[in-house]
Amino acid sequence: MNATYVKQALLLLTLLLPLGTARAEVIVFVHGYMGSANSWTASGITSELGKAGWVHVGLPATSDQPKA
Repeated sequence: MNATYVKQALLLLTLLLPLGTARAEVIVFVHGYMGSANSWTASGITSELGKAGWVHVGLPATSDQPKA
């Protein structure tokens, strides 16, 4: 990574930070290559978000969710 790119990225971040907190009604998690949609639950991310008031509505029917 060259120094010009790093300087430009830092300038952009500096300009965007004062804009305030982002708000959202929906969060979409995308797992990495060879990952699983269940990794967010297994890692504790969904439970932490639940403590903050977010509601976990589930996984798409075509996902690799475990059988009950």
